[in-house]
Amino acid sequence: RYSEAERQFARLVDSQPDDDYAHVGLGLAYARQGLHREAAEHLALAVAMRPDRADYVRSLEQVRATIRAQPAPRQPLA
Repeated sequence: RYSEAERQFARLVDSQPDDDYAHVGLGLAYARQGLHREAAEHLALAVAMRPDRADYVRSLEQVRATIRAQPAPRQPLA
């Protein structure tokens, strides 16, 4: 039900862009769906708002590590 959570948290982010928990929820929903770059954006915003939250920082670090571990996209041959 991650796509449903994504929709709900996206609505929250739209209506309350300064809500750190909404950004974390949206970021985690994206991450669970394999959308790591989208997740990193929202988790980074949450960490910027609440750098004291170790769980936010850990989630962002995990998503960024996943992005770094992914193979680079293939370039089309000319």
